[in-house]
Amino acid sequence: MIKLRRYKLLGDFEKVCQFLDINFNHDYLNSYLLSPFFEYAHTHPAFKHQYTHRFGLWEDGEQIVGIVCYEMKLGECFLSVHKDYEKLLTEMLEYAEKELVEIKNNEHILRVWIIDKEVRKSKLLQENGYQRIYIQPVKIFTYDKKFPEIVLPDGFSIISLSLLIGVSSVEMVSAFCRKYCAARAGI
Repeated sequence: MIKLRRYKLLGDFEKVCQFLDINFNHDYLNSYLLSPFFEYAHTHPAFKHQYTHRFGLWEDGEQIVGIVCYEMKLGECFLSVHKDYEKLLTEMLEYAEKELVEIKNNEHILRVWIIDKEVRKSKLLQENGYQRIYIQPVKIFTYDKKFPEIVLPDGFSIISLSLLIGVSSVEMVSAFCRKYCAARAGI
């Protein structure tokens, strides 16, 4: 049975990152809601932590099958759903319209981010009165040569990300990058 509940920042962060990794599809890119982006947003000074309880999680049993959230603040929206649960999109959009809107001058503002290949989401948004206001082509390039050895000048050093954001976070980003590169290489 599918249940909707609110996101709990401390308890759900890792589970959402795992869902985003598992749900990753090179063609749809989770509507740009990639695990490293989700993590980056949570550590960004502009991120509005005080509203994360408004994120919605859809679960089938113990498994997350969808999330509605913003990147930095209210008024932004990602609808990320497992391909077998796309029937939830209408409910997810309705939830976002109640919970993630920005109210400015008595107007409700919600910008939903999708990519061009998401035909079903695009149709849903258009049917609900949304208008496309921005288009950005995305190109992905691969680099398979060795990087040059670099010697840092005296007085400079490299700091490990694990010292800044924690080992588990670095491992998540590394796992995502390995998964992405393997998918690109057809492995």
